[in-house]
Amino acid sequence: MIIRYRQAHGLKQKELSSKLGVDEARMSEILHYKIENFTLDRLVGYAQALYPNLKLNLVAA
Repeated sequence: MIIRYRQAHGLKQKELSSKLGVDEARMSEILHYKIENFTLDRLVGYAQALYPNLKLNLVAA
């Protein structure tokens, strides 16, 4: 969702990192799908900052 937001709004990596309050190196990791260093909570927080009405349902498998 974060990558789609960037593409849909034509943002540069620096603009998106500023919008989310994340340094550019960490934003680069997200944009290159290197998310193993992030908690799910943190990634969801970033997505919620971009999509304020975002609602998630988690189901244990």
